[in-house]
Amino acid sequence: MAWDGTFDWRQDTSVFARKWELYIKPENEIHVATAVVLDYGTQLHLHNEGYHKWYAESVLPIADQRENETDPIDLDKNIEAAKKLAELMVRAIFA
Repeated sequence: MAWDGTFDWRQDTSVFARKWELYIKPENEIHVATAVVLDYGTQLHLHNEGYHKWYAESVLPIADQRENETDPIDLDKNIEAAKKLAELMVRAIFA
């Protein structure tokens, strides 16, 4: 069965950080990415659980999503940027 292109984002409330886990369900549930805001910045983690094509697990830093250096850091914008990149990357790998 092929992946139908839908994303299942779940917030991980067991940790202090803003953390979201991305799952897809081609045949069974596969954990493919984590978007997390940490003290030192926002990151996207790509996971490889052995489904479909092989790819290296990766950690990608996400730049602060603010317009000017003087603007405050917006953690919601940062996590949304990480989630958007995760969906783009997962679609490129699995579609």
